[in-house]
Amino acid sequence: MIIRASSSIDSVNQRKSIQILLLTDNFSATYYLAFEYYLNHIGSDYGIVIRRFCAKDIEKIAVDLSDLSRLIDVLSDKTPDLVIFNRYGLPYGQILLEQCLARSIKTVYFIDDYLLHIPNKLGKIIKNTHGKKEVIEARDYLIKNVDLVWVSTPYLKQKLSQRYPKQQFTIGGYPLYLEDYIDKNENLAVRYFNRGKKTSSKVVFGYMGSKGHQEDLAVITPSIIKILENFPKTNFETFGTILMPEELNRFGNRVKSHKVITDYQKFLEYLYRLNWNFGLAPLINSDFNHCKTSVKFLEYTACNIPTLASNSLVYQQFSHNQEIILVDENQWYDKMQDMICHSTLTLDLLKNAKKKCKRNFSLNAQISQFDLIFDSLQLTQNHL
Repeated sequence: MIIRASSSIDSVNQRKSIQILLLTDNFSATYYLAFEYYLNHIGSDYGIVIRRFCAKDIEKIAVDLSDLSRLIDVLSDKTPDLVIFNRYGLPYGQILLEQCLARSIKTVYFIDDYLLHIPNKLGKIIKNTHGKKEVIEARDYLIKNVDLVWVSTPYLKQKLSQRYPKQQFTIGGYPLYLEDYIDKNENLAVRYFNRGKKTSSKVVFGYMGSKGHQEDLAVITPSIIKILENFPKTNFETFGTILMPEELNRFGNRVKSHKVITDYQKFLEYLYRLNWNFGLAPLINSDFNHCKTSVKFLEYTACNIPTLASNSLVYQQFSHNQEIILVDENQWYDKMQDMICHSTLTLDLLKNAKKKCKRNFSLNAQISQFDLIFDSLQLTQNHL
């Protein structure tokens, strides 16, 4: 079910002839949350021409080129008015930007993590891809030389501003709240209470995330063990590339891992159907984690899952005990126990969370952000 966003038709109509080329490291959740839904909206309704390529696509295209100086022209059917780099580095990041500069093409770089320093705790796979010296150097060059850098959080903007004091930054419109894009047939109250409001009913709680969050999950694993020991009718699940902690395997079929789904729309549908009583969002207190967005809370909320999250900078924008449960380091067991024993209280938690997410992270908010970006780059018919 697709819900169209209302937007200023005048603001989009004046950009009807704009050609956008979007280059992304891959078609990941970040790409979908920052670009896919917005670009589909303006492309289908207003005729703005958009071409999208991921790093693997560009690598394949470049193989057949004898002259890489034509790469930007080959990627577009005509010279684009705007090139957006989403977390991009390699291949050919510097070459592509130099071609944009030579052709006076406007450029934007989007970034939602501090990708210029990858902590070892994220694991070898991420360290060997995002953390490679040549990838970081390419990102550094792009961030330094594009016309505008779009960042996801105030803290990340602060860090990057210190590193690039002469660069222009913008912030807002990310991440996107996508509840209206999930096909739901059940009423929220009916669905939640059918899950069982008695403490004797089975309670399923879980963690959704990637391998890069293995240490975050490890911090609360002792509390999860204690819950499973003291509440025999509870089950714990993981979803994504995150590994089930080995210490939990002794609980047999009371723990379960759901494999990653790379298609973002299908991922949301699957998360919704897991029907968890509550979801966990632990974050180790670190400079890298302070740069992160609250996307996990938005995804849980969109899928009718109340959230327990670390009492950290990332989640403190939401009201404790009203929209989210903020948990200090030594409180995880107690807060999970509260969710199990007082499950009827979480309906209000969800309702309040949904109101906040719809108000602050809607497609309309993202459209407004893109309007600001286009205006700051003077991308209008007058410019063209």
